[in-house]
Amino acid sequence: MCTGGAGFVPTEGLDFFTDAAATGGGGDSLFKFGSGAQIGGELLKVFGAYSDSKAKQASYRYSADIARNNAFLAEYAARDAHRRGEETKADIQRKAGALKSSQIASLAARGLDLGEGSPLDILTSTDVMKETDVARAGANADREAWGHRVRATNFRSEADMLDSAGENTSPFMAAGGSLLTGATNVASTWYRYNRTQN
Repeated sequence: MCTGGAGFVPTEGLDFFTDAAATGGGGDSLFKFGSGAQIGGELLKVFGAYSDSKAKQASYRYSADIARNNAFLAEYAARDAHRRGEETKADIQRKAGALKSSQIASLAARGLDLGEGSPLDILTSTDVMKETDVARAGANADREAWGHRVRATNFRSEADMLDSAGENTSPFMAAGGSLLTGATNVASTWYRYNRTQN
């Protein structure tokens, strides 16, 4: 028992009729029956080739749409990374400002000169730590956003390739190729039959 996919057509046994007629085993009517069955089988193959190619083309287009959607989401993630980075930097600056204000108030309450010595070192150290933390938060956000944008670029490239594959997949070309092969097979059968009749 033979099985196959969507494009499978059980035409193997049809050669029996045409071969039998071609060798004189059944006459003209048997040949015509076998030829008709062979032509029907070849037409089914043509339809199967068209359907398979059409499904493949639809699959390429669907996958391209998914890739484009993924690229959009990756770009959104990149923008979100920058937004969160800006929020983190603002939070660091706000907390550092509050800390410095508290330090100034505490040092001033002790009657210390804020413009020299240890009080100045403390305030300067607070500023340096703030700038370091702000720079680190910005770098982390930039690195995360860059990773998302690389993914977006890759998804767009994938979508372009899938679009190209879909455009290069022609159901009519596939059907035409199958039709040409089928016509050749039928012509070969007729040629063999005619040779036996001459």
